[in-house]
Formats: sequence, C-alpha cells, structure tokens
Amino acid sequence: MRASPDTPLARVVKVFGSTRPHCAYLFANRRGNRMKVLVHDGLGVWLCARRQHHEPDPVCQGEWP
Repeated sequence: MRASPDTPLARVVKVFGSTRPHCAYLFANRRGNRMKVLVHDGLGVWLCARRQHHEPDPVCQGEWP
C-alpha cells in the first residue's frame, strides 16, 4: 500500500490490458483497513488513498451516546 500511482497502474494494465477512461479501480490490503482508488478521468490517472480508523464507529454499531 506504499506504492506510487505507477505500481497500481501497471497492475491494472497487466490484468485488463489497458485502463479505460472514466473507470475506477479499487485496491485494498488484506486486513481491509486501507484502500486506494485509481481513477482514469480521460486525461490522466489519479490515486486516492484512505485508511479506516482503528476504533469502531459507535453509530454503525447501533450505540448512541
């Protein structure tokens, strides 16, 4: 998950042959707490990274303060 945008782009090209405009490709680690989205917007690619917090969200578990 420490890779630059070139590594996920190379993986997409290896699996799908090429990137498609206006498509997004999602990458996640094994634990599922980090993910990256590689988007081809027709002009180029951009990479967005997200890490989920370690603490569970009480709202999602049905607990209210």
